[in-house]
Amino acid sequence: MSLKVLAQVSAICSLALLASYSVQAQAQGDQQSTDQARAVTKPNVTSAADNQKIAQQINRRRLAQAQAGGTGAASDPMAIYRQAGVSQEQEMRIRQLAKDFEDQARVKAKRMMGLIQEMHQLSLDTDPDEKAVLAKQDEINSVTAEMATDRIKLLLTIRKQLTAEQKAKLVGMMKGGGEAPPAQ
Repeated sequence: MSLKVLAQVSAICSLALLASYSVQAQAQGDQQSTDQARAVTKPNVTSAADNQKIAQQINRRRLAQAQAGGTGAASDPMAIYRQAGVSQEQEMRIRQLAKDFEDQARVKAKRMMGLIQEMHQLSLDTDPDEKAVLAKQDEINSVTAEMATDRIKLLLTIRKQLTAEQKAKLVGMMKGGGEAPPAQ
């Protein structure tokens, strides 16, 4: 129960990032599929059959990602806040905060995709420049850390939208007992 509730709490920001991360993973997977197909044929030349095979792989991957979304309350990031008793006005504010977060996260995810592609290009060198590779990894680590910090800031900002009673109920649910501790 405790893990399920915790998953619901983190889902409000995870869901926002899921879209941007899946775009990133999809782009990486698409790139890998393209690279694999090109390795089989002449460099930079793909046949119609290769393109069709790549398209089928991409479609299968997208279908699998869509099916992994899940159903029910566990996939509704607002469910735990509703259980904590948020009003419709609070829910609207939380949804707006999540939307703003998602917009910012999308920009960082695009930046991350670019950095990963640059790292991929560096890795294709037969004798990669160690300083350049390590510097690129530092950039990737920095963006990853920014994104993680932004997620925590979102959770803290959302928590500020709740009343003391709602916060107590939410924390009680997160602890797994379903009971809210007394408000302080």
